[in-house]
Amino acid sequence: MAKGEGVRGQAQKQTTTTAAAPSGSEQAKLVAWLARVGVRQSDRCCPDGRVVWVVDRRPTVLAEISKLRGALRTPMADRRRAWMMSMLAFLLAVVRGRTVEVERLEAAAVKLGEPAALYTVGVWLVEKGRYADAVRALTKALLEGRTEALVELGKLYGRGRGVSHDRRKALALLKRGYRIHGSPEAAYWIGSLYDFELPRRSRLAVSWYRKAAEMGASSAMFNLADLLERGDGVRRSLREALKWYRLAAKAGHMRAHHAIDAIHRGQLLPRS
Repeated sequence: MAKGEGVRGQAQKQTTTTAAAPSGSEQAKLVAWLARVGVRQSDRCCPDGRVVWVVDRRPTVLAEISKLRGALRTPMADRRRAWMMSMLAFLLAVVRGRTVEVERLEAAAVKLGEPAALYTVGVWLVEKGRYADAVRALTKALLEGRTEALVELGKLYGRGRGVSHDRRKALALLKRGYRIHGSPEAAYWIGSLYDFELPRRSRLAVSWYRKAAEMGASSAMFNLADLLERGDGVRRSLREALKWYRLAAKAGHMRAHHAIDAIHRGQLLPRS
């Protein structure tokens, strides 16, 4: 993951979180609210395209966390309480990672029917290796309108985790997720399925890797460079391969450095 850049003489804190933001008409409001409290999406993403959140003003975020905790002590409708729990869990996950408190808040929000929490818990269950439970939570989140779940479900079908392996369904879910959200993570996974699953369709892999690479996914940059170096699904071009390897290395992809050295030595690294 990329290191933070300085803001007003202080280092930024960058972290990834699986907490989900409201979609549709609510999304713009949430992005504006996060900007006010000092949290934004980085212009760089994780190697596989996941979002990197940047905390610019940590004291302001901590103050907002205290404000949400106080508000949750007052009476309110279940739906609003669930939403506030989900937002509190989101901010806590951004500044502190996945703590017991974050998991408790998400579980409570799920019980109250908050779709954002359903999605977040689904991703957390994937991380815990509870794939069948993750599929159930993500499917329910999708039925509740959380279209972000398309990408996570596509990945599970593509890997055969919690469900039978089904490349066709995986691609359909991922492509729908990409059409709705323009997600570099979805583009990267689509490219990977075309690249590494049989029958291979390397031309399509190149096309989707390029989409993800242009949005900052360093693993897509690396895989695109590898195919360019080999002339697999695309006209061979060491010059363009080096360009993408260098961009991947700059974004923190460790194997890219070895690939650059190998090209200069006239060698070709094995695929993995």
